[in-house]
Amino acid sequence: MTWEMLALVMFLGASGGILVPMAALMKHRQLNLRIARQPAATALENVEQLLIERRREMAEIQENLTDLAQQLVRRDMAVAEAEEARIKLVSMQESLTLLEPKRIELEKIEQTLASQQEAMADLYHRLMEGEAKHEEQERTLRRIQDQLTETENQLKEFEERRQQIEQLLEILSKRQREQESTLQEKNFEIHAAKTALAEQREKLTEGEETLKRQRQEADDLKVRRDALNAEVVMLEQRKAQTEAALVEQSERLDKGKESLRRQFQEAEELHRKREVLNNEIALLDQRKVLAESALAEQKEKLSEGEEALKRQRQEADDLRAKRDALNAEVVMLEQRKAELERMKATLQGYIEQAHKERDEEVANALADLKRAPACLSEAGLKAARNKTSEDDALQDLRIYLDKLGLHFPQRTLNAFHTCMKINGLSPLTVLAGISGTGKSELPRRYAEGMGIHFLQMAVQPRWDSPQDLFGFYNYLEHRYIGTDLARALIHLDDRNHPELAKDWREHMLLVLLDEMNLARVEYYFSEFLSRLEVRKSVDPANPASRQDAEIQLDVGGRERVFNLYVDRNVLFVGTMNEDESTQTLSDKVIDRANVLRFGRPKKLVHSQPVDNIPRPDRYLPRSMWEQWICDTDQLGQQNLEKLHGWIKQLNDAMEGLERPFGHRVNQAIQLYCANYPGESHYSLANAFADQLEQRILPKLRGIDTVEFSIPLGQIQDLIVSIGDNALAEAVQTGRQKPLFGWQGLNRSD
Repeated sequence: MTWEMLALVMFLGASGGILVPMAALMKHRQLNLRIARQPAATALENVEQLLIERRREMAEIQENLTDLAQQLVRRDMAVAEAEEARIKLVSMQESLTLLEPKRIELEKIEQTLASQQEAMADLYHRLMEGEAKHEEQERTLRRIQDQLTETENQLKEFEERRQQIEQLLEILSKRQREQESTLQEKNFEIHAAKTALAEQREKLTEGEETLKRQRQEADDLKVRRDALNAEVVMLEQRKAQTEAALVEQSERLDKGKESLRRQFQEAEELHRKREVLNNEIALLDQRKVLAESALAEQKEKLSEGEEALKRQRQEADDLRAKRDALNAEVVMLEQRKAELERMKATLQGYIEQAHKERDEEVANALADLKRAPACLSEAGLKAARNKTSEDDALQDLRIYLDKLGLHFPQRTLNAFHTCMKINGLSPLTVLAGISGTGKSELPRRYAEGMGIHFLQMAVQPRWDSPQDLFGFYNYLEHRYIGTDLARALIHLDDRNHPELAKDWREHMLLVLLDEMNLARVEYYFSEFLSRLEVRKSVDPANPASRQDAEIQLDVGGRERVFNLYVDRNVLFVGTMNEDESTQTLSDKVIDRANVLRFGRPKKLVHSQPVDNIPRPDRYLPRSMWEQWICDTDQLGQQNLEKLHGWIKQLNDAMEGLERPFGHRVNQAIQLYCANYPGESHYSLANAFADQLEQRILPKLRGIDTVEFSIPLGQIQDLIVSIGDNALAEAVQTGRQKPLFGWQGLNRSD
């Protein structure tokens, strides 16, 4: 658009009562300046590109010249190699002439070798006959040795029998001596023992006869032994003679073997010499053929190299001419480049001015987002709260609520406080029930009494995206229009925005989404809820790991990504009315939230809360809050085993209802029980009953009480076993209808 057209537009606008802003005219002027500068910048880029191409062509020409020089060097080397191969061929021919006498000598050696092989065959035949005779003599010697061994065995048997007889004689002599001793001792009994003596004499006579016979047998055995000894001596003499003959025969055989071995070695040596000479002759023939072939190939390459050299010389002349032309063109382009660089410097000034304007625009675009919200800057919480225990803090909260004229059962306060503590695993707490029961008042007064910043957001029925929570970038005004929630989260994010968060590092914030189910929670809060849940699996100090839990705000498609990390010092609470104008919560939201229900009050309160009570002016430090948070291990082994048993019974019953739960609900129940105030058995039972009321029973609405009466009864029996009769009666009331109904339970102190 030209200035004439702009003037015409201004004139028409003034005549028609339309005012064209001067800022818009300035924008159009800057746009026209940028468009006017583009051809010059494009021309400069084209000239630079052409200069680069010319330089690349000169480099290629230089490379071609280098290749030609290398080819000439290779050709000279090939000629030298061909000459060297020719000289080697002449040398090999002379070597063949000198080897002719050796060939004649080799034939003579072969004849001598043949005659020696015949003699060796004859000697081998005689050697085999000698070995056969030697084997026969060895067999004879083995038979003689066997006979000698048998004779020795017989001698051993005779010797054993002789020893037995001698032992028997010794026994008889001993007996005789004993009998004679007995006779000498008993002379005074001679008359009485005559009969016994006669018998003994007869036995002695028989023993003597037996002894004589055994002595005769021993003499016979001695004679036989002497004969056998003489025969053994004769056999040993024959054995010595045979061994001497075998030794003599072995010596002759060894000498024959040694001679035969030497002749074999000489024959093998002659064979090796013949094979070596044959291999040398074959190798010389191959080298001759290869040399002749290489010589022919080198001659052919030499002719081709000369032709290629001629062509390359012609190409080199052409390249030199082209190089001269390119040098002239380069000089012209250098002059053009200098001119364009001057234009570039001028354009750079315009670009820097444009960047400056853009930086100012960016600063203005994020100014609203970086402004501290009133919930932080005007809350009046300037100093940190003195260090106190969790029980004392809850007692101070109860006193503060009493001063305001607000009464919440201690069981409800404990449940709400515990839900806030486990926001890392269950990031959302939902307060449901009929209108006017204190659902919005409880989180507000809890934040005041504890010293936590409070931000209330009224959910609108038209909310359908995360932009309704965090704001959006206005592309017409070129600025980000943020919400108080986005501003508060930025000032509490010391990971991505440390400068903005330096004054609020230890502060905490409670965000209340009032009447959150006027719109579909999944539309505007589901993605944000998933990011909050991921926090338990990331390392906040690691940017790469933290990215999965961060929210990315659209700030005009700029290069810099604007991220938000919501840490656990930000607590989220939602209220919801249950009537025909609201939406129900999905299972995804219920699984990630604790749902506290406020039923119809048993007694209506007629007085208004007191408003003139001074609010606490000290904030609860984040470090103190984190000290109150416990792990499941702090329950103790006995309580953990008891709790695991309750959870297993509950999940078995839920499986019977076709609604079993997984690890997330199991971990959330355990963490809730570990963080519940108090350390007695009743505290554990109350905490577990709270989780039944907050997580399990809301998912059973609409179940057929007749079809699933058994698992519903199991859940009721479990509640009775932990001692919560009020909750058991509420479940029994819900079971009295065809479809199970759950409207919550009003707790009382």
